[in-house]
Amino acid sequence: MFMGGGTSSQKRQRTSKPPVRGEDKFFSITVDLKDVLNDIKKHIEYDRYTVCKACNGTGAKNGTSFTTCPRCNGTGTIKEEERTFFGVFVRNYQCPTCHGEGKIINERCDVCHGSGKILHREK
Repeated sequence: MFMGGGTSSQKRQRTSKPPVRGEDKFFSITVDLKDVLNDIKKHIEYDRYTVCKACNGTGAKNGTSFTTCPRCNGTGTIKEEERTFFGVFVRNYQCPTCHGEGKIINERCDVCHGSGKILHREK
């Protein structure tokens, strides 16, 4: 007999990705001692990705042209069951059609080309 009522093995599937932490930036600059003593500030310019304002980061034109993924039916995961002599083996993996998003972009954004982010110069 199994303990716990059997509900602990049931987990909710996440349909959205958690935010991804950006990469660390390292810079090497030379500062003269007289600049340090005179409190001179140095500015560094670098490129970083920001959310595309044209599609609000969705990657779709006007942020609205989506359809539900037909392969995973909007769940973002594919579940395959294989019945063998030893029992049933279940394999869950990310949907290769929608890349785990559960939706497919009909028309890609003209600004970011469907990525949802653009390269921006920061100072």
